[in-house]
Amino acid sequence: MDTNKIKLNGAIGFLLSCDIDQMTIMRRDAALDNVLSHFPWLKQKTYKINGGEMTLWGHGEQEEFIYQLNDGSKAVLVGSPTGDTSFDAVAGFVKRWDDGKREDPVWDGRYLLLHISQCGKCWSAWNDWCGCVPVYHSKVGNGLIASSLETVVVETCQLTAGDFCEVGVGSMLLNGHYLNDGTLYRQMKMLPPDHFGQWFEGNFHKQKLGTLEPSDKHWDKGWDELCDEHYALTYEAMKESFAVRDSWTVPLSAGLDSRMIAVFGEKLGADMHAVTYGPKDWIEPIYAKKVADSLNIPWERVDMGSDYLADYTGLWADWFGSSLHFHGMYQLPYLEATKNVRRPIMTGFIGDALGGAQINVLGMNEGSALDCKMRKFKMWDKEGVCSLLGKDGEEVVGAVESEMQGYYDGLAGAHYQKMWLTFMRSHVTGFSTYQPTMYDYYQGVGTPFMSRKMTKFTLGLPRVLLEDRRLHIEMIKRYFPEIAKIPGTFANFPIIETGSYLFKRAIAEKLPRGLRVGPFKEFKATGNRIDADCVVARGKEALWPMYESKEMLSEMFDWGVIEGVLDKALAGDAGVTNMYRAIQPLAYRMLAGQGNMGIKNKLGNAA
Repeated sequence: MDTNKIKLNGAIGFLLSCDIDQMTIMRRDAALDNVLSHFPWLKQKTYKINGGEMTLWGHGEQEEFIYQLNDGSKAVLVGSPTGDTSFDAVAGFVKRWDDGKREDPVWDGRYLLLHISQCGKCWSAWNDWCGCVPVYHSKVGNGLIASSLETVVVETCQLTAGDFCEVGVGSMLLNGHYLNDGTLYRQMKMLPPDHFGQWFEGNFHKQKLGTLEPSDKHWDKGWDELCDEHYALTYEAMKESFAVRDSWTVPLSAGLDSRMIAVFGEKLGADMHAVTYGPKDWIEPIYAKKVADSLNIPWERVDMGSDYLADYTGLWADWFGSSLHFHGMYQLPYLEATKNVRRPIMTGFIGDALGGAQINVLGMNEGSALDCKMRKFKMWDKEGVCSLLGKDGEEVVGAVESEMQGYYDGLAGAHYQKMWLTFMRSHVTGFSTYQPTMYDYYQGVGTPFMSRKMTKFTLGLPRVLLEDRRLHIEMIKRYFPEIAKIPGTFANFPIIETGSYLFKRAIAEKLPRGLRVGPFKEFKATGNRIDADCVVARGKEALWPMYESKEMLSEMFDWGVIEGVLDKALAGDAGVTNMYRAIQPLAYRMLAGQGNMGIKNKLGNAA
């Protein structure tokens, strides 16, 4: 792979440590080497900074992302920021903070700015409003460690199931991810999104930045004015993102976000190559090809097969550890098949949330944050968690509900804005960010919807324009009518219903399903059973490490309940997929640390 062709504006990942002994250093290096061995095309470099040490990795030479400041300290950009990333911009920002002028960062895209003092033991970090580049940190012995890789921190600190925290276990079972700065472990925390954090003399301090602040700024504006403003902001964000590289891969689905990227890219004259992954009878490739043909974009489909769970779950575990439920292996056949393509990936990450896709899901009624459908995916419900944990179940569920409710109660804004912000800080930060991370490791990534102006615009809109993504849909209808005539997964009908489409649909509905072929195949599209089919194809091998961890899981959970879920999965029941996914990271941690985990009385020792 020619890495010089795909480097963007930042390193991919980082590792910082100080004041750790030789045995700890050996564990740290072994953990990092294990993860990066999966990505031999990445370049890695370690820097000794007096009493501390920093390792960076990415697609290019890491020196270009390091800014040697006048006082001997170093600043580093991680991720794929857009905007002014010159020395003067970075150095000036750091100096103003040091002088007490606490302004918000000026970059868009997914980014993390690190500042390492001359002594190497004082670290500062500013992240984007989604926390797209994670920062896991913990004390270890008399020292400190922080990294974008959860697995490296866990294994360096030798964290085990005895260190699981009640809220962490409960949040994984209920949500499939964590909230705010929490992780599975008591000792390890995350830097919350939209924050400044500083580690100094063994202590950690954090300060909230100001990107995600709701307002009523646009509540009194007219429909036409808001539609035009939304278009202008989207155009500006797309232009800035596409300008970073000459050529891009666009993962084109049947949804709105990738469609918007493709149509704006075509308007900007960008060199794009569209790829859709999935079975040929899926609705995704059927409509994605229609969009690509309409825009005259080269397009190809990559099949995922039925082996990716068995083949790639081990890679996923090494890479993401217990940071979220085991979810994203279905993208790896596509990434592996195209890893030698010298084009970064332009993803629609967060476009759905900015358009208001979650507003209807979040619920209108006042009530507990968990009861207001804060979970996009159904993992285990309250009764299921209680069946798994027995007498500890109600306490665990209560702890998660209390944490989510406390976060919600501390927010400003109307109810729908507070629910949206809670969703962003939990589901998006804790889960959705895995996708651009995967893309970055393979080919580099662009995230045009990661725009501060677009975010603040969304947070100032009335609810009615966010429900059913009305403003997004109206913008496409008004500015790109040809694309609006192509159906998608966002609605039962295309945005603009043409006579020819309605006529074809009417005929298809009268045809037996087996005869819906050729021009009628879009009305025969199959549902998403890919994970379930993988389990049927490879059996227990696709459910690793559930059976391998049976003895250890039985110390914390009712194995009979888990076994019932696994039996259904082996029989092809797609409805239990998220249930076993939520337990896999816990099983993995138990298996990895079985030599010294020391589970005590289920969760009785968890603070």
